[in-house]
Amino acid sequence: MARKSKTRSKSKSKHQGSSGGSEQHESKQQQQHEEEELSGFEARRQQVAAKIAEVMLDPMVLGELEEHVMVQMKEGEYDFEANRHVLKLYSISPDSIKLDVLANVLTLSLMHMPETHFLASTYLLPQSVIDIEPVKTILRLGTLLETAQFERFWKDYETNSATFSNAKGFEDNVRAFIAGTLSLAYDTAEVQTMLGMLHLKDAAALKAFGAQQRPNAWVVSDDGKTVKLGGNVLKAQRKRNNEHISIEQVGKVISLFS
Repeated sequence: MARKSKTRSKSKSKHQGSSGGSEQHESKQQQQHEEEELSGFEARRQQVAAKIAEVMLDPMVLGELEEHVMVQMKEGEYDFEANRHVLKLYSISPDSIKLDVLANVLTLSLMHMPETHFLASTYLLPQSVIDIEPVKTILRLGTLLETAQFERFWKDYETNSATFSNAKGFEDNVRAFIAGTLSLAYDTAEVQTMLGMLHLKDAAALKAFGAQQRPNAWVVSDDGKTVKLGGNVLKAQRKRNNEHISIEQVGKVISLFS
């Protein structure tokens, strides 16, 4: 009987050792999985943030930050804190300014309206670059967006689209901002008005775009003349009577900013 008990004890000990090894293996796999998930842009963002915290306003970090800006343009990512640090270093050391990087920083902030990053970025621009291209063009287009002159924005953009050709998702981001702005203000709009505002070619394109809107999709009327905007939490809280936006009304609003 003693031998049998000893055998069971060894078997139990062996099983516990195997179980512990399995748990360690699973923990290691989970850690590896988390590291892989963080190996993309987020990992890069954290590395850049750590570098900035380490060297602060030392110009030696500029090269890494400028490369970080290019990655954002190519991959459609965004890191405002790092980009703002680039502008701070440029304002301290104007001789180190690279106009293409500066233009990219402004472009990225333009793509993320209604965040106030574009306005914040303009405050850090050295006076010497404001009237130099392509900075001058980007600032002008930014003003058109900020003042809701959307059709004028697209006309100007068509002439200067090459300036933004390296910015992944530029048009989609701008359309999302415009769509959000109009959804906050109006319940319905004329299809022709919306085509001009969003720079879309026809009603079919507007219908496809509207179907992607959240939290509620837009609905084009059966006669194809108007579109019901999906709305939003803020709009739902407002009391108003089925407001409708027409070409004439848009013209009056735009004239206030002209």
